[in-house]
Amino acid sequence: MNMQQYLAIQAFSSGLAHTILAQSPLHAWIQSPWNPRRPQDHAQDADIGTYAHAMLLEGGHDSLAVIEADDFRTKDAREARDEARAAGKLPILEHKVGDVEQMVETAERYIADTELAGLFEHGAAEQTVLFNKYDVHCKARPDYMTDKICLSYKTTAASAAADDWIRRQLPGYDMGIAFYQWATGLPVITLVQEQSAPFACCLVALSPAYTELAESKLRRAMSIWKDCMARNHWPAYPSQICYADPASWMLAREEAQP
Repeated sequence: MNMQQYLAIQAFSSGLAHTILAQSPLHAWIQSPWNPRRPQDHAQDADIGTYAHAMLLEGGHDSLAVIEADDFRTKDAREARDEARAAGKLPILEHKVGDVEQMVETAERYIADTELAGLFEHGAAEQTVLFNKYDVHCKARPDYMTDKICLSYKTTAASAAADDWIRRQLPGYDMGIAFYQWATGLPVITLVQEQSAPFACCLVALSPAYTELAESKLRRAMSIWKDCMARNHWPAYPSQICYADPASWMLAREEAQP
């Protein structure tokens, strides 16, 4: 099943859960496959992380189409890009290939020196999983699965050091990790990699306490979604006045002033 077919499936996903809690049910509805006016993604170029994901997990160079141009501003470059997409490939500008190759080589060497050595010798990327949870029809598309673990691959323009990534970026991914664990019944390990040299990597997994927190948020998001579906009502932000309250550190800093 390709990505377009997956996106068309009318089922709850971790992305919808994140949007419900981070924004509102209305924002989630706008992005959902139930919305007949769902806006199309008109992104013209991918970032280095998308290319690395395709090359590392989805068939190496065969998954990419190299475009010999400096950018996609010219007519020829845009036509070559569109032809690549029509052929099911990810168009990449020639000058970006070197960095992507270095990222992938670094990630492969890193994995080979960890307890996940041999991971890429037996597994499958981008497999669609359909399941039911709390009477909600759900879908997931894990990055990479073996019969023992599920690998999530995240790249970052910031630091991939475990403490930094866990503190600054994991809160945006924790529900997705827990959702993949529900979908597959497998432990999920995240490979985090920096998008610039030296393309350093780190492996991160959720502790039982963090898993419980993520699952609690998922259940809350699913409950909101079910209620909105039942009532066909998709609220956005609260209608009442929201009063701003100073944080304790703001008060302390002001009180410390001469």
